[in-house]
Amino acid sequence: MLNILDCTLRDGGYYNNWNFNSSLVDAYLRAMQECSVSYVELGFRFNSSDSSFGPFGSTTEEFLNSLELPSSLKYAVMINGKEFLRSNEDELKTLVEKNFVPANKSKISLVRVAINFDKAHETKSLIKIISRLGYKVGLNLMQSNGKSESDYFAISKEIQAWNTVDILYFADSFGNMDPDEVSFIIDSLKKGWQGDIGFHSHNNKGYALGNSMRAIEKGITYCDCTVTGMGRGAGNVTTESLLMELDDKSILDVDLSLLQGTVADFSILKSEYGWGTNMHYQYAANHNIHPTFVQTLSEDNRYDQFQAFKILESLAEENNSSSFSHESLRNIIYKDQGFQEGSWDPKDFFKDKEILLVGGGISVSKYKEKIMEYIYNNDLEVIFLNLNKYIPSSLGVATIVSHEIRAYLDASFYNELSHPLILPMKTLGKVINKYLKKVEILDYGLNIKEDSMDITSKSCYLDSSVVAGYALAVCTRAGAKKINLVGLDGYNAQDVRYQEMEKILQRYKNLEESVDLVSLTPTRYNLTIESFDE
Repeated sequence: MLNILDCTLRDGGYYNNWNFNSSLVDAYLRAMQECSVSYVELGFRFNSSDSSFGPFGSTTEEFLNSLELPSSLKYAVMINGKEFLRSNEDELKTLVEKNFVPANKSKISLVRVAINFDKAHETKSLIKIISRLGYKVGLNLMQSNGKSESDYFAISKEIQAWNTVDILYFADSFGNMDPDEVSFIIDSLKKGWQGDIGFHSHNNKGYALGNSMRAIEKGITYCDCTVTGMGRGAGNVTTESLLMELDDKSILDVDLSLLQGTVADFSILKSEYGWGTNMHYQYAANHNIHPTFVQTLSEDNRYDQFQAFKILESLAEENNSSSFSHESLRNIIYKDQGFQEGSWDPKDFFKDKEILLVGGGISVSKYKEKIMEYIYNNDLEVIFLNLNKYIPSSLGVATIVSHEIRAYLDASFYNELSHPLILPMKTLGKVINKYLKKVEILDYGLNIKEDSMDITSKSCYLDSSVVAGYALAVCTRAGAKKINLVGLDGYNAQDVRYQEMEKILQRYKNLEESVDLVSLTPTRYNLTIESFDE
């Protein structure tokens, strides 16, 4: 008999920290009850003191008793096996009993233990203790792709011998399986395992539905899904599409109209959080990169699509990104690519001059006339931060560029400039070199180093390639006596781009050689503001 296990509240919790609106949950549970779903996985049961997790991250018995759980459904929770592993069996027993009451006192009947394929053998004692408490136990083999037939046979035979696992699950952790590999894994597991088999899909390459249907055709008895595919990264097979196919093939009898309300509820969350497949998830799947790397980059506004993809390419080259860690991501972002020195030293280029840096904020359009009047009436050097569509380039002495994607998008227009481009050629040359014909290049190097701002003769060390930081380094090395700013409007204080710029400005102010910074247009940044009339 096929059991559909919907794990929306567990897998989807990665987006909202396991906080779900109670009315949404009530409507969701009613829909699951009416649509042939066998199990609802209510969340994780983290063995963690982190109080930031919402209630569906801890799923305490007290919390579960507060929910109106339809009696016709069965309920599950998942634990991360590595959080519970202990070398001392008495300590392990104490830890399990701290987190689980006997099954006859709980609304939970199924506990799923997630563990990487290569560590599965270490869960034997853990599963035995959970099983003795009266729970049905599922063992989820994560990162189970790409193994040999003998690997699948060996682990399935070993688990069979424990006689404590009820369901042997395998998960397409990287979302890179295709239906043929799904078939191969099921056939291989069956050589050593005689019990129920379950499958958990991911949709990185758009194969989640096809893989799930193939697994069902091959005789699995448990299949996971989530409403609208809500789940970490690219998400999972959607409950609605899976049930639709099973109804169409007369495997289940489902009144699909009863799903519409809860699908609409979760579609609102999808528009907010944006899960689902894209080329970055597909690239990660093809290179065994853990999808959390993609999710982390996509949630960080400091990295655009181009930069995020470059970071993924670097992760692929490292060939050890199958497990996510913030440290490994940081190491990739700030990895040593060798000293990037330019060929130009800006020393005295703006000696004792007052500078006007023109950013791209909308305030430049709003105050255009006043900015141009200020330029005409004052002896200062006008420098553009990237191409500017509001102020004529003829009024400037240079345009400064440092960001790869900005350079790539603007490259074809650089030859129209009547003044030099200041940029790090070793960094950007590969992106724009073929477009450059007659524009003069002043090559000042840029080296990316975490938490840095250091200005040297032919290059600087900065925390990022944000053009404002690079421009401050250039102007300071060039001997400017004061730097005026327009068009640095800023973002909301909670936006990481705002926080990043604030760090850049603070690092600059802390330099011994820094000069006065003044904004002539309104800004959210912590800058001195002067009006044009002062």
